[in-house]
Amino acid sequence: MYRIIIVKKAEEDLNWFRKNDKSSYIKSFDLTRELIEHPRTGTGLSPA
Repeated sequence: MYRIIIVKKAEEDLNWFRKNDKSSYIKSFDLTRELIEHPRTGTGLSPA
């Protein structure tokens, strides 16, 4: 399993989404969780 370090600006953006756009916040959270579990495959990876 990998660790993800969220930089200050990303944390601020996530907090904004949490307060103002729940749908995008949930999608971001799901993508981050997927990235932790499968960093080399999945939704966020573009095909080679």
